[in-house]
Amino acid sequence: MFVRPLHHRLATYRTHHHHTYIQRTMMSFSTTADDDTSTTTVAVICPPDSPCLNAAPKNIPHTRLLIHNDMESFQRDPHFADVSAIMFVALGGNVSLLPQIFDAAEEAPKKIKWVHSLFAGVDALAPFIKSHLLQKKHQHVPLTNGRGAFSESLAEYVMTAALHFNKQISRVQQNRIARTWDKFVIPTLA
Repeated sequence: MFVRPLHHRLATYRTHHHHTYIQRTMMSFSTTADDDTSTTTVAVICPPDSPCLNAAPKNIPHTRLLIHNDMESFQRDPHFADVSAIMFVALGGNVSLLPQIFDAAEEAPKKIKWVHSLFAGVDALAPFIKSHLLQKKHQHVPLTNGRGAFSESLAEYVMTAALHFNKQISRVQQNRIARTWDKFVIPTLA
């Protein structure tokens, strides 16, 4: 079988959840030149009921998501032997599963080709990175993160906080509760 260089199929999606836009990118890898219909199986380490998954697309072409937060559930999944990528969701995800899934995949026909952290910070992954990804035999496995995925949401939060304090919203709310009209100058941000 001829193996071509890995290429990415990007599926970017957004959701409107509590006035916050979340943009995330999921990557899947295609490895064979003669089989463009191959399916990439991604082990998503996250509670299945996590709100982080509300924005997840239901059908990503040629990609299967196994969403579990314990090893027993992953092992019971009939597609677990096909896992070739791992996505870690820090909000509720069980970080101790990273080495377990990685090691289990080493014994399966498909090896892990990619590890992704949904959030920008990878501090929680440090022990796994040191024990697995920095080892010579695994240095080819890329580790990516969600850097920039939450930029719009963070920018909106900064604007909200700046306006809240600049316009003295707490003071206005206290005046409304007290039914008083305290006269004061409201500055502009500029």
